[in-house]
Amino acid sequence: MFNTCKVALRQLKRSAGFSFTVILILAIGIGVTTAMYSVLYAVVLQPLPFPEPDRLVAISAKPWDNFSFPTLLDWQRRTHSFQSIAAYAGWSPRIESTAGVGHAEATLVSKNFLSTLGASLSLGHDFTETGNEADCLDQAIVTDAYWHRMGGGNSLTGRTLQLDHKTYAVIGVLAPIETGGNLDGSAVLTPLSCDQGKSTTDRGDSAFQGIGRLRPGVSLEKAAAELATAQGQMRHDFPNLYPDAYTPVPMPYADHEVGTGTRSALFATLAACGTLLLIACANITNLLLARNTRRRAEFAVRATLGARPRHLLGQLLAENCTLATAGALLGMFFSDLLVRAAQDAKVVHLPRLGQASLNFPALAFVAAVTMLVAILLTILPAMRSLRPALLVDLSNGSARTSGSKGLRRAGRLLVASQLALALAVVASAGWMVSSVFILLHQPLGFDPNHLLFASTDLRSPVRDPNSNPARTLAVLNETLASLRAVPGIEAVAAANDKPLGGRVNQYDFCSDLHPEVCNQPHLKTPDVFQVTPGYFQTMSQLLYRGRDFNTADDGRNHVVIVNRALANQEWPGESPIGHRIFTGELKSWATVVGEVDDVHSYSLERAPRPNLYLPEADGPDVHMTLMMRTGGDPAAIQETIRSLLHTNSQITTNYVQSIPEMMAHQVALRRFSMQIALAFGTLALVLAVFGTYGLLAYEVSLREREMGIRLALGSTRAAIVSLLLRQESRWIAGGILSGLLTASMVGFVLRAQFFHTGATSVPVLITSSLLLAVPALLAVAVPGRRASLLEPSITLRRE
Repeated sequence: MFNTCKVALRQLKRSAGFSFTVILILAIGIGVTTAMYSVLYAVVLQPLPFPEPDRLVAISAKPWDNFSFPTLLDWQRRTHSFQSIAAYAGWSPRIESTAGVGHAEATLVSKNFLSTLGASLSLGHDFTETGNEADCLDQAIVTDAYWHRMGGGNSLTGRTLQLDHKTYAVIGVLAPIETGGNLDGSAVLTPLSCDQGKSTTDRGDSAFQGIGRLRPGVSLEKAAAELATAQGQMRHDFPNLYPDAYTPVPMPYADHEVGTGTRSALFATLAACGTLLLIACANITNLLLARNTRRRAEFAVRATLGARPRHLLGQLLAENCTLATAGALLGMFFSDLLVRAAQDAKVVHLPRLGQASLNFPALAFVAAVTMLVAILLTILPAMRSLRPALLVDLSNGSARTSGSKGLRRAGRLLVASQLALALAVVASAGWMVSSVFILLHQPLGFDPNHLLFASTDLRSPVRDPNSNPARTLAVLNETLASLRAVPGIEAVAAANDKPLGGRVNQYDFCSDLHPEVCNQPHLKTPDVFQVTPGYFQTMSQLLYRGRDFNTADDGRNHVVIVNRALANQEWPGESPIGHRIFTGELKSWATVVGEVDDVHSYSLERAPRPNLYLPEADGPDVHMTLMMRTGGDPAAIQETIRSLLHTNSQITTNYVQSIPEMMAHQVALRRFSMQIALAFGTLALVLAVFGTYGLLAYEVSLREREMGIRLALGSTRAAIVSLLLRQESRWIAGGILSGLLTASMVGFVLRAQFFHTGATSVPVLITSSLLLAVPALLAVAVPGRRASLLEPSITLRRE
């Protein structure tokens, strides 16, 4: 074995240029694949850092993702599969502590949350169990990272912080974990009722999500069946609160934390890396076939001197193992660089990405890939090199011949395989690019350009829980007036949330067409926005019918504006103007005075929903988003707006941002996935084109003697090129057709990753096919024409 390795090293050293090329190609392929596997293992495959993580279950509901806290308590009482069920929700208060003043990402949790999760504390204790979740306790638990920002230490005595200007005692510090349990990104945990905007007693306030811990030995299927039965009983007990379609949905918490979209995207990216590695192996196999053709005399001599096929096979395997091992070692270096770059870039948020490294699972993966690559590189060249044609090989030596039919068939099969694999990767990249383009250029219902917004809290710095509506409205109007005076601002308005914002209110609703459903739960409840006069003009949101709000709409005459989706839902085929609706926000009936265009309430990826607009004067909201349309680039006056709002002592400004910036943030993950897919598609295209060209050009060069004979017998040069194209195009067409089938299957599997790409599917497939077919045909035509230009006598004399 040792001698075999020495011979292999000596043989590779003799062909240093060839060896370096193969090692570099393998290093890139193995490095990219290993880096992707390291990320996938850290984010998806590695167990959560909690005791018995397989018993943790995320609980949401359909058709709404969230549920009320009384609903969760009923699920806990009416089921036996769960050891405990806890609730949590996001919270974004203003935070002030020794770490500074800012805007915190906090998590509201029930008092059994940490025990359900299995999270431990490095300092202090858990929340006090009082039996009353409506008690805020004025207590907070901070993460290890935020505790160090506060100065750290080993004592909690006297350590406090302020959330929305209310003082909380720090009673505990979470043990340092990377991420998990919905704690990633959070700085502070507080009891559920600390956010006054969320109720722990109102069964209709669907503001929470749940996490449960199964009892030992209980399956997820059994827990799901029990939850469905419990929900059926609750639907019977509270018919006015739960529609028939309302269903609890449990799933493994690890899957919920990562997200199905991210999970499938990571697996798809790993598959793309593997595909690139296969294409690289096909190219290297082409090189080995060509190299081993020149070594036929060497193998024939070895066989004549008594070497058996297994000895020659061992020699080839040793050489390829050496190449694969060298490529893997260099690839691990590349992999480490790629993982570190992904961690430092922070382009997208992936939970536990910081744990990605060349750990034992990654090293085992490298070892398995290295062995697989060595075997793949050995099989086909060995089949060709070990054939028992000793006399022919000894007489021909290293001279070029037309090659056996088996060799030519194997080469063409490699060409077809490369084209098929590359087409799947290139088409996927095309779909991802078109997906992001369609997502960013779809009709939004308003003009996002030159649009700036500021998230504010209209309560005074010393918070009054019972805020005065008149004062709130006065502060809002004064703030809008000060913004109108800023040079460069053309229009100003305000709403309780911005389009694409996702924080949308919903209340009881019915129309005069169906007044019988006023007290019944249903799924057609619209999103409710509270806006000031001039809002639709500021947003450039088209007003189809009726009028905008004006200063006369002061809350005494209840009027509303609906969007087209709500108008078509409630009064199909007729004008909504003059119709009446009932909304729980007003707790009375109101008259429709206008109809506007549809906008995306939640995100770019969610279709517009029915929207209902109320005048802000009907019930001022303390959380308002100020919308400003500028005459030029919003970035030019963004700092001016921020400074102006921060000097206003009557309000708290959370952040200032432009709508295009927010849109870019929303598509950051898709854009990043697009860039990765585009890089893979480009690499696959380059590898396939050069590999195909190299092999087909070599195939044509082996047939120069045949072409010389044809020319000597009277064939024309055009006929020879045409013959070559006909013979090779069958394999090219077979590879393209196989690639189209593979790409279609890949597109079906990854359809959730693409955004409305149905209209672009066929153009992408056609373009991808042409990008591969044209170079493949040129790979036959160009060397074929060059060979046909040689003089037949010279060609035959050389052979």
